[in-house]
Amino acid sequence: MSAPAVEEVRAVISTALEDCQILAAITDAQLMVSACVEGLDPDRAAAIVKYVAADLIAGGFGTHGRGVLTSKSLGDASESYAAGGTVGRSAYWQRAIMLDPNGCLAHLGGKRATFETV
Repeated sequence: MSAPAVEEVRAVISTALEDCQILAAITDAQLMVSACVEGLDPDRAAAIVKYVAADLIAGGFGTHGRGVLTSKSLGDASESYAAGGTVGRSAYWQRAIMLDPNGCLAHLGGKRATFETV
């Protein structure tokens, strides 16, 4: 599967993460969408991975599990974070969905229906 370069991800999202952290986001994004981009042309697949990696970064990737920084104060040094569950809620994810001709990403990570016979 084609993967975007770190510089390509940096071109779409401003971040203070180091290159190795962005590379980790790209690797995670590849794993997340591998079934959805299988069979797509390499440029389209790399673009989808790029925007999913940007979504991971926007969702707090690299914050050591704290989530997304939602507020920061200077007096008494307070920081607030939104914990997890932020994957797939950014504009980056929406761009990835628009690049997906099969609609697979729209259902990725959704709750699966379960049926029980009574």
